[in-house]
Amino acid sequence: MTDIIKVPAPDGNGTVDGIDVQIDEAIERWSDYKLSDGTQIRVKQNVLRCVKILEKFDPDGNPVYMIQSVPLMTVISTAKVN
Repeated sequence: MTDIIKVPAPDGNGTVDGIDVQIDEAIERWSDYKLSDGTQIRVKQNVLRCVKILEKFDPDGNPVYMIQSVPLMTVISTAKVN
């Protein structure tokens, strides 16, 4: 049996019931950005935890999930300074 946990409500009002959902597979791709100063950065989010909110659904009828994630960023190159 899966334990029910309390998590912050998506709307910020109190808490709601949820269950931890195990991540079985992940494909974590980077997104590359070139900034106006010539710097190039690479970013992605690593998901640490996924919680399915019980009895909550979006307008299309899909279940609502909350994630705990960590943003990662690395500088690929910087602008050359003269």
